[in-house]
Amino acid sequence: MEKGSVEGFRRVHTAAVVGLGLMGGSFAKGLTALGLRVVGIDCDGRAEEAALADGAIAAAGTAHLGEAELVVFAAPAEAIEPFVRAHREAFREGAVLTDISGVKGRGAESVTRWLRADVDFVSAHPMAGREGAGYGRSSASIFAEANYLLVPSERNRPSSLRLVEDMARALGASHIERVSPGEHDRRIAYTSGLPHAAAAALMASASFDERAKYFMAGGFRDVTRIADLNGALWAALFLENRENMLRELDRYEEALRRLRAALAAEDGAALRAFLDGAGARKRSMA
Repeated sequence: MEKGSVEGFRRVHTAAVVGLGLMGGSFAKGLTALGLRVVGIDCDGRAEEAALADGAIAAAGTAHLGEAELVVFAAPAEAIEPFVRAHREAFREGAVLTDISGVKGRGAESVTRWLRADVDFVSAHPMAGREGAGYGRSSASIFAEANYLLVPSERNRPSSLRLVEDMARALGASHIERVSPGEHDRRIAYTSGLPHAAAAALMASASFDERAKYFMAGGFRDVTRIADLNGALWAALFLENRENMLRELDRYEEALRRLRAALAAEDGAALRAFLDGAGARKRSMA
């Protein structure tokens, strides 16, 4: 199926999005734009009202949960299991559930043990986002050209995996990868956790003051864009993926030490090699 096509997704008529923050709101807007009837569920009634007013959702509240063939959990990971447990009998027969949790670990197991046999849960993680938080920052375009990770379990039906893949492509994802929970958490600590930590550390530097903004150009703004993050969410993600994050912070500190040592020694050749090597790796990603 071509990227952005809805051909493989036409069998879904109604979807529910649980959690209408930045990501949940983006799913709601994107799925509605694809022609689905979307139900929005959020513990904050103001988010539901805003999504209804925008036309991003057609209905709000758990009373409509049983209408959805597909349920996307965009709520904090720790909220998914209690929700599934509380609404076990409310899911539509044969419904497919999926999530966007940034750390996998054993999270899928804690959810699937509460599911009815006819309901399937496909753990996933769209590599998409933007600065800020909340429904007001959501956008259907957030998934354009994004990578989308699936973390299958032995319990998953092939049709459920295909459905989530079809959804990702229909929303605009350019590449879909299937990985194990361990590989997901190990790699995501480097490609997502570490950049957010580095951006936050730059903004937390003692060099920052009110006048610093007059000396900032595109490079500083690009590097620190993701420092405007949901602190509660990212603190939880860092702690949940603690061992992998500590390893990546150690590796990052070692790279900085190499750079610092070359600078302290006035070793231009070592500095050039360090910078050229980084540039070559960046170009290899194209």
